[in-house]
Amino acid sequence: MNLPKKTFPFLFHFIFRQRMRFAFIIAAALFWGMNSALFPVFLKKIINAFATNPDFSLGWHAAFSTLLLLIGFIVTAEVLLRLQGFVSIYFFSELRADTRAALF
Repeated sequence: MNLPKKTFPFLFHFIFRQRMRFAFIIAAALFWGMNSALFPVFLKKIINAFATNPDFSLGWHAAFSTLLLLIGFIVTAEVLLRLQGFVSIYFFSELRADTRAALF
């Protein structure tokens, strides 16, 4: 087998064999980062909905969809992070096994 001699091509040679797992690991990390970055925006929209409506029930109805969206993002991020852990277990063990089999 003709293996690449430089570091990154060598790593990507083995990573591309499991590209779907690698893509899921990266996508889950990106979604977590997006969730962390957008949390203050959702919180601002909820606070503004209560601040602009003096009646509590009107503010609650205006903020309800944003609150549901925020909860959905949080739950999705938690599920993706747990799945990322499970996928990482198999990805890194197979990556290590493939690398060892190719080298030794």
